[in-house]
Amino acid sequence: MQKRYLNTLLYLLFLISGKIFGQQSLRFNNYSIEEGLSQSTLQDIFQTKDGFIWFGTADGLNKFDGYQFHAYKHDAAEPGSLSSSFIESLGQDDSGNLWVGTHEGILNIFNKQKNHFTVLKQFSDHFTQHSPIKSIKNDGKGHMWIATEGSGIACYDLKKGTIRFLNTENAKLISNTINCLFINKKTLWYGTPLGISSLKINSDTSLSKTFLENQEIYAINIYQGKLYVATGSQGLFILNNGKMESVALPLNGGEQYSCTFLLPDHLNNLWVGTLFNGIHRISENGKIETFLNNPLDKTSLGNNIIRCGIEDNTGNIWLGTYSGISSIKPLNQQLHLLQHNPLNINSLSNNNIYFIYQDHAGFIWLGTLEGGLDRYDPATQNIEHYNTSNSKGLTSNSIRSVYQDSKNRYYVGTGTDGLFRFYPEERRFEEFTDKFNYTTSSVRITSIAEDARENLWIATFNGLDFYDTKADTIAYYLFDNENEQNNNIIEIKLDKKNDKIWIASFGNGLQIFDIATKKYTKTYSHDPKNPMSISNNQLLCVNIYNDDTLMVGTFGGGLNIFDIKSEIFTSITEKDGLPNDAVYGILGDKKGYLWVSTNRGLSRIGLRPTRFKNFDQINLVQSLEFNEGAYLAGRDGNFYFGGINGLNFFVPESLKVNKFVPPVEITGFKVLDRELPFRELSSKDGILTLQHNQNFISIDFVALNYINPEKTTYSYKLEGIDDDWVMAGNKRTANYTKLPPGSYIFRVRAANEDGVWNEEGASLNIYIRSPFWKTWWFFMLIGLSALGVIYLVLHARTNAIRKSYQAQMTEVELKALRSQMNPHFIFNSINSIQYYILNKNPKTAYTYLSKFSSLMRMILQNSRINYITIEDEIESLQLYLELENIRLDNELNCTFDIDPLINQKNTQIPSMVIQPFVENAILHGLLTKQGNKSVTIRMQKEISHIYCEVEDNGIGREKARELNELRTKKHESTGMKATRQRLDILNRNSDKKLSVNIIDMFNENETPSGTKVQIFIPITNKSE
Repeated sequence: MQKRYLNTLLYLLFLISGKIFGQQSLRFNNYSIEEGLSQSTLQDIFQTKDGFIWFGTADGLNKFDGYQFHAYKHDAAEPGSLSSSFIESLGQDDSGNLWVGTHEGILNIFNKQKNHFTVLKQFSDHFTQHSPIKSIKNDGKGHMWIATEGSGIACYDLKKGTIRFLNTENAKLISNTINCLFINKKTLWYGTPLGISSLKINSDTSLSKTFLENQEIYAINIYQGKLYVATGSQGLFILNNGKMESVALPLNGGEQYSCTFLLPDHLNNLWVGTLFNGIHRISENGKIETFLNNPLDKTSLGNNIIRCGIEDNTGNIWLGTYSGISSIKPLNQQLHLLQHNPLNINSLSNNNIYFIYQDHAGFIWLGTLEGGLDRYDPATQNIEHYNTSNSKGLTSNSIRSVYQDSKNRYYVGTGTDGLFRFYPEERRFEEFTDKFNYTTSSVRITSIAEDARENLWIATFNGLDFYDTKADTIAYYLFDNENEQNNNIIEIKLDKKNDKIWIASFGNGLQIFDIATKKYTKTYSHDPKNPMSISNNQLLCVNIYNDDTLMVGTFGGGLNIFDIKSEIFTSITEKDGLPNDAVYGILGDKKGYLWVSTNRGLSRIGLRPTRFKNFDQINLVQSLEFNEGAYLAGRDGNFYFGGINGLNFFVPESLKVNKFVPPVEITGFKVLDRELPFRELSSKDGILTLQHNQNFISIDFVALNYINPEKTTYSYKLEGIDDDWVMAGNKRTANYTKLPPGSYIFRVRAANEDGVWNEEGASLNIYIRSPFWKTWWFFMLIGLSALGVIYLVLHARTNAIRKSYQAQMTEVELKALRSQMNPHFIFNSINSIQYYILNKNPKTAYTYLSKFSSLMRMILQNSRINYITIEDEIESLQLYLELENIRLDNELNCTFDIDPLINQKNTQIPSMVIQPFVENAILHGLLTKQGNKSVTIRMQKEISHIYCEVEDNGIGREKARELNELRTKKHESTGMKATRQRLDILNRNSDKKLSVNIIDMFNENETPSGTKVQIFIPITNKSE
């Protein structure tokens, strides 16, 4: 509280002493605890290479991104925190690490990747006493220089990791208390309580010369090639030709005072910070301006005690004061501002500006709502006031219009008392009612213009008045005699070339008045059904852009561009990018831009294509709200716009754009709204790996644009999800939910307020793991397991099939064996042998028995193998037929027809395949036949098969079936059934198919004459 009163008292004393004239030309952005700063006493400011600005305070280190502060403090329970919260100095090494010097004399190095601090123990362990670190400098040659209070200077070799300590003994320093360091090429300058001296960087040799002996030195710097020194009690000095010369500063009353810091900027100014005397700006021409805290102005310097400061990479100035941070943004200072200051008589009489006019001499006349009339001289910046208290005849301080005619007569229209003739030199006003015995149609005069005949046209809130200057008469022209509101005129513009007046009425649209005929000739009103009509009937301004185009500002319908020839209106509104649809004033500059004042600031509009740059209070506009009538294109190139809180003026063509490409940083990463230290978790190749259930993510980012961070725009995309860039506006967070497993790259870019994009931006590689049941190794394991199961199942099934097959084959073979050893055949054969024995025919019995035993042996032998040669098959068949022929009393005629091309010894066929068909022919076809009985067996070689044919001349299958049905006991050939089963099994297990075809034969009388069996047997050699 005492500090605030002291600052106010000092400011008032400076005003009374007459040392401050005019208005402060700079406005400051101030930051303190209320804006998030951890503490208001600034010790040092530093900007790191990545673009962040760091503020060291007496209670914490603060990182600033243009939007918010992030504070780092000492926390005994947290490893990696600062060793102390009292920060004295800041610096940066070649690797981009921030060095932090504390009040306790401990050096902390900040690791951005791990987001924690480590202590440089080599430095801290050297000191046995309390030695605050006052300054940290990088010489650009691989060394960090550290100044201490009480322990001299330390030099740290970044490559070797070694440290050297310099003091009054080993390096002959003039003091071990070092307040500041400054490096100029190969020389290190250091300031102490005993003066300033230097040493050679390479040799650590102290130079013998000491300047300003026994004076406290707080800052050293080079400006315009000369060394400047700030002292604690004797002000500012400059080293000139080997001698220190004092530089006179304002506000000293003839006495020198404490200077605390020095800063040259890119505009060739030198900023000089002081203790209690604010900040001085020395320009290259030697002009010195002083900026102080004004307790009544929030945009003034935050405090008059300046402790430190920097110029950032965009040209902004950041000052550390005793009560927070004050910044100056030159690109936001381009709109000059005039306002009322109750402590400064050379300021506006009232902030509410309702009219702006430039007279023949170049003076700018400002009509205010309740402060009278002000005359501003652009050359001297002086302001003269004319009001009811200091000017004769003026009865109202509400001034709504001013005009100087061709005869240099001034006319002033008020908002409450009508029209006055004005004599500036005499400070005298004459009211028309008193002087000329008549009055205007309304006491509210909004606009005055002179026609080619030197007569005046006066716009009022009740129509258009015509003042004939020669005849000294006045006439009234109403648009609507019945409705007074339809005659409210806000502004008129004379078209002398076409002898007409363009009238902007508030409620009745745009009107044309013909001067020659003195009649309203045309009205343009809003037609809801016609999009090419004027957008609103309540007009605030009208301006002739060129011979073919008129610009019209409406109250609620935005800007209207009127094509005079086609009579088409084109509107530009908030939907197109206009900040507000209430347009108070319109001016066109030399580059083709339109400048429009609105209820939401000032806008510059490019028409082809339509594009906007909007200016608001960040750009130091007087207020977001402007006023009608308060706009002017000055003859000196300045545009003037007035509103409810002062006057802005600027040369539009000289406004600089922000060409700085803002660095983009990814600042935060959240999973399910929980902060994740993504830099620490990223692998060496920069990939952040997440688990499958960490797929709800939020990514924070920022562009380090300190000029107008609020107007920075962003776009981002997540490659793999977003097909195109997501235009985020000024939103600085991207959210993604339910991300499927996979690899992604998040990219973000940003543009400053003038549309300069950082196309490269920042990126983050993200990998979301698949759940274990969706991983390749799990699929492989499942696949291998499935293959194993399939193998086991198939193996078991194969074994079962094989066993079943073998069982079937065994069973079939047994059946075949049993079928070939037909019981009837065996029984008949034994009876035949017995018959021959009993009839004492032993020779025949022996022959029969011998053949029977040979056949049995061959059948038993062939039943154990799958394939036999054709030679063995024929031999077996011959034995069988011989035995059957004996049994049938030699009535059976057997014939073998074998193709000589068949290699009988080498060609193999399945065993026991033909014999069942031969047996079937005898049993069913020949046994019951009377007369000649014959069986023919043929074999012929085909390309891939042996064609076998068994033909008999028996009774046929139909007759045999009839006889079979007459039997009491049904009979089926078991040999044929077993043979069919065996053939099916053989065909299922072989690519070479065996087939059988049975043909019934008939004679010429269509009587059955036998049966033919066709057997197609694949050729198989022994080698196979």
